[in-house]
Amino acid sequence: MRVAIRADASGTIGAGHVMRCRSLAAALRARGADILFICRDHPGNLGAILRADGYEVCMLPAPGPVAAPPVGTGDYAAWLGGSEEQDAEETLAALPAGADWVVADHYALSPLWENIVRSSGRKLLAMDDLGRHHAADILLDQNFSLDPEARYRGRLNANCKTLLGPRFALLHQAYADSARTPRPTNERVRRIFVFYGGADLSGMTLKTLTALAHPAFSQVAIDVVVGPMNPHASAIAALASQRANIVLHAPRPTLVELLERADLALGAGGGNTWERCCLGVPAIVVSIADNQVPASRDLDRLGVIRYLGPDAAAHEQTIRDAVSALAANAAARDDMATKGRQLTDGRGAERVAELLLPTDIGKLHLRPARAEDAALYFHLVNDPEVRRQSFNSAPVLWENHLRWFESKLGDSAAHLLVLEAAGLPVGQIRFDIADRRANIDYSLDPWVRGRGWGAALMERGLQAIAGEPIDEVTGHVKRENLGSCAVFEKLGFKSLHDETDDKAHFSMSPVDLRERYSRRAPHGPAA
Repeated sequence: MRVAIRADASGTIGAGHVMRCRSLAAALRARGADILFICRDHPGNLGAILRADGYEVCMLPAPGPVAAPPVGTGDYAAWLGGSEEQDAEETLAALPAGADWVVADHYALSPLWENIVRSSGRKLLAMDDLGRHHAADILLDQNFSLDPEARYRGRLNANCKTLLGPRFALLHQAYADSARTPRPTNERVRRIFVFYGGADLSGMTLKTLTALAHPAFSQVAIDVVVGPMNPHASAIAALASQRANIVLHAPRPTLVELLERADLALGAGGGNTWERCCLGVPAIVVSIADNQVPASRDLDRLGVIRYLGPDAAAHEQTIRDAVSALAANAAARDDMATKGRQLTDGRGAERVAELLLPTDIGKLHLRPARAEDAALYFHLVNDPEVRRQSFNSAPVLWENHLRWFESKLGDSAAHLLVLEAAGLPVGQIRFDIADRRANIDYSLDPWVRGRGWGAALMERGLQAIAGEPIDEVTGHVKRENLGSCAVFEKLGFKSLHDETDDKAHFSMSPVDLRERYSRRAPHGPAA
């Protein structure tokens, strides 16, 4: 399979679009896809980095000496140097034969461009941060919103699938690997990490370091990454040379190593937000573009970050006071770290890659649940559709969930199993055994529903417990949950009608269980 990615980077545009597409490209390549990047030849286009990764890169003609507006102004046409029609034609001309998907991550491209590309027979994944109109097969917006669906209501074509929120944040694989072993919160802030993106046109890095040059922070180590397009690099270097506790770092493939040792971070409200959240690093954040404001406000309201407002409003004393307050409050930092980890596990690129290159149902794999799966179960149990179909529809709080999950992992009468697609957790099934009766609870991640995987999950689960000393397997769902009722009936459960309540009850005898599922399941092995 071939996938083409249309994204740009420059001193004005920044590096974020290309860098998150680079993470998606790595996840797609891991599944065997060939990747072509199509970028316009802006100064600072990052083509050399993409080629060093081994990707094919097609450079479209430079737009010429255009004074392009900064991110957030809403006028992005100058980034193309021509019309959208021309850009679409150049993109289609660059596409290799057999390109199945086009990924577009570009604020200057509208439904006009998208319709031209889709009319060529290619499927289109559009990325956005702004809540714009789209004509795409899949729309990805990795930003946080208290009402994510509202951002695109009435702005998408009827059949567009939406991937909304930081569970789909496109991070380097190293973040997911690191997140599997979360670090405890230190009582004292010993190390601070500072990074405001590849360009930092507003000079927030210099302003922050000036604030942290106060004697109160002289015993705190400060790691600073200066982006490749930072116009204030010389002044930053001069300040750092006067302070023994400030260490400057050149750009690197990922920020994982620096974030892993940080007790607190200061940065912008863009894509780096999800890197910090994934690793549980509490952060003080400013917005350096208008489109970062809504998510930053919402995250601050939930206690995930400390938001200081737009960069122009973040004065040195404001920064200094915010750092001092968090440094003195370990409990607040620990709460921020926990809430951040709940938002993203760093596996968003794998989820998007699974949608573009779906796993064959015969290759699904079931394994025992592990401690690191707590966030997966928390997400599944609080999915709106799961809550709607539950007998108790109230949201589940994290503290209560964690106590429940840890108790279940240690309970020999509870069998918790996780369904994986190419190593990516996509669902769960649980059997609670009491009085030789096993009761089933199962759920799939919403973005993989509709594939027929519910029955496959149930089959593998039944196969896994077929040897247990039980007299009956039962399931209880709402009568209106027609999908689950159909799965139970398909797999040979008997329906026990009870007209006195709104529940549908299902039962399978141990004879039927062992006859049907003690052998290899028809769609592949269980763990």
